[in-house]
Amino acid sequence: MLSFSCVHKNADKKVWKDLQEKVTIANANKDKYKDSFPMDSLGKIRYPDYYAGSYVNSTYELTVGIVGDTSVYRDEIRKVLGNDSFLITESEYSYNHLLSKYDSLIIVLKPLLEEKDTGGIEHYEIGINDLYISEEENRIVVELIEIDSIHVHRFLNQISNMPEIQFKKVDLPVLH
Repeated sequence: MLSFSCVHKNADKKVWKDLQEKVTIANANKDKYKDSFPMDSLGKIRYPDYYAGSYVNSTYELTVGIVGDTSVYRDEIRKVLGNDSFLITESEYSYNHLLSKYDSLIIVLKPLLEEKDTGGIEHYEIGINDLYISEEENRIVVELIEIDSIHVHRFLNQISNMPEIQFKKVDLPVLH
């Protein structure tokens, strides 16, 4: 029985090591790909119009979102990375489009928002807990304190309804 236990522990260590290696490769590829984008004169990244974002998925693989024909950009991404350790997913919105809409939202909501030390954007009067671009969802995510018609309506009264927005209920800690 003891030898079985040791074999099991060694197998677990190997699985864990393989998983860590997979995560490391995926994150290195993500950084390498994003670092390949040029900078403008102000030091901001110029994303290609086809690029919709990138993220490490739940199976620890780099996933690159592409707007349009995904097959056109596979070789280009492969050249930059030097390997085939990535997936491509077709996306609706380019990252440039989401950034533009996000910036517009911030301008409209700026008088109402508070930046917190946590890096989050909060405004409890209209129910916002945070506002960010999700590359995985290919949306601008608005975390509301409650997802109900009152909170959504309060938010939509401040801005126009945009299909790029996804509402999520924030998971706030319960204070006792």
